[in-house]
Amino acid sequence: MPKLTVPFNQGSYVDIFDFGTRQFSFNLWPTFSEQNGSITPTKVQHTPGLTTFSTTAGGAYGGYMIEYGIGYSILYANWGLNLYQINSDGTNVLKATNVIGSGYPSMVFNGQAIAAIVKGDNSYFYDANTSTLSTITDATFLTIVGSEAVVAVVYIDGRFIFATESTLFAASVETTNRGRNFDANATHEPNYKHDAIRDLLVVDGFLWVIGQVTIEVYDTTGAAGFPLDRVENIILDKGGCVHGRALEFDDSLYLIGRGESEPYGVYVISGNRFVKISNDVIDQQLEKAHLDQQITAQDENSKLFTIEHDGHKFLGLYLSNNNGVTYMYDLTESQRAGKSIWHRRGRIETTNREAFPKDAVNIYNKNLALGHWGTGSSAFTGVAEIDSSIATEFGFDVQRHVSAYYVSNLGDLAKVKRVRVRHKKKVSGNLYLIYSTDRGTTNINMGSRSMADLLEWNRLGKSEDFAFIISNSPDFATPDANSNDVTLYDMVLDIE
Repeated sequence: MPKLTVPFNQGSYVDIFDFGTRQFSFNLWPTFSEQNGSITPTKVQHTPGLTTFSTTAGGAYGGYMIEYGIGYSILYANWGLNLYQINSDGTNVLKATNVIGSGYPSMVFNGQAIAAIVKGDNSYFYDANTSTLSTITDATFLTIVGSEAVVAVVYIDGRFIFATESTLFAASVETTNRGRNFDANATHEPNYKHDAIRDLLVVDGFLWVIGQVTIEVYDTTGAAGFPLDRVENIILDKGGCVHGRALEFDDSLYLIGRGESEPYGVYVISGNRFVKISNDVIDQQLEKAHLDQQITAQDENSKLFTIEHDGHKFLGLYLSNNNGVTYMYDLTESQRAGKSIWHRRGRIETTNREAFPKDAVNIYNKNLALGHWGTGSSAFTGVAEIDSSIATEFGFDVQRHVSAYYVSNLGDLAKVKRVRVRHKKKVSGNLYLIYSTDRGTTNINMGSRSMADLLEWNRLGKSEDFAFIISNSPDFATPDANSNDVTLYDMVLDIE
C-alpha cells in the first residue's frame, strides 16, 4: 500500500522510446513537495477534496500522503501535520491538527477504526469512532523507545508493529483498547544489529524490515510473541545502500538504492531476487541526485509512488532535481514484454516557469491536457465564466484569464490531423496561441478566429515536450485583466 501520492495532480505518459504511441492519463491526488519546501494556497485550491485548504506556513516536508482503504488522508509539513477525512464527493473534514514531530510520517489503520501515526520523536493513536487523536504515553512504549525516534509503523497479524532504528516492538489488539496495549516482551532486535532500520513494510503477508544496508524478512503468522522468526531463504543483503522509503506494490518491494559495485537505480525485490529495473537514463539522473545530495535516508525530493489505471499497474519515480520530469514504470506491459518499459512525463519549458508550474497541470481524456494558470505573484483569483457542467466534469476550480493546455511526448506533431472542440462560447478580441517546445516559446496571433482553426499545430514540427495555452495576451506573465475575453474549451487531439 503506497504511503505517498504523486507529485502532480494528473499526468499523461507515453513510451519515451516510441513517441506517438499509446498514452495513459490519470486522475490522481497531488503531492506538493518542492525543493524549497514551500506550500501555497494556489497549489492546493484546485485539488479535489482540498479546495478549502490553505496554509501560510511551509517546510521541507510539504505535501500530503493518503492512507487508502478507510478514506483518511494526512496533510503535513514540518511545522505540523493535519488529519483530514476525504469524502466521496471530494469534500474534506478536518479531524485533527498539530500532529507535530520531526522526520517523515508513517501511518497505518488496523481495520477497526484505529490509526497509528508516528513522526520521529512523537507517536499517536487516532480513534475514528470518537475522532480523538492522542499522544502515545504508555510507559512500556516510552521505555522501549528510549531516546530513539520511531521511524515506521505497520499492522500485521492483529498487531501494530513499530520500529525505532534498532528495535521492533508490538502493541496487541484486544477489545477494550483496540490495539493500544504494549508488551515489554514483544520486542525484537534485528539480526543485523549494526544496521539502522529505515522502514517497515508488509509484503505478501510477511514483515519486511528495511535497513540502510540490509533487508530482513520475517514470518509473523501465528506468532504469539517475539522474537520473530526470520525467513532465512529470502533474506537479502546486497552490501549496498537503500535511500528513502521502500514501497510495496503487487507483492514485490521497490526501492531506490544501489547494490555492491552497482549503480544507483530503481530495484525490485521479489522472492529472493534483487533486480535493477531502471534504464541508463534514469540511473544517470539518480546518480546526479546523489551527487547533489538530494537522495538521503529520508529524502522528500526523490520518491517512488504507485498507481493502477485502465488495467495497468505503474510505479513512478519523481526526482525534483530533474525539472519535474517523472518516470513511470509500466509493470503490466513489462511483464508482457519480458523487459522493463518506462514512460515519461515531460517538463514544461516557458519564458516564465513560475507562471506555468509543472505541478499545476491537469490532464483530461487520453490525449488532452487541461492546465491551471499561475502561482505566486503571477497567480489569479476567481473562476472562468464557463458552463457549470464543464466545471463539474473537470472537478476542480479553473482560474480565469487563460485556458492552458499541455501535451507531452507526442513526437511529430504533424500527425495531429484535426482538433475537435466542444462547449464553444463567443470570444471577443484577439486570441493568442502560445506554445512552448524544447526550442523555446513562441506566440501566434489567432485574431478572432474560431478555435477550430487551430490547425497551426500541423506546422509546429517535432518536439519532445510541447505545451500551449490560449490567451488574450501574447505574454505569459501579463495576461489581459478582462476575463470575459477568454473561453474555456474542451479539446481533443486526433492522432494518426
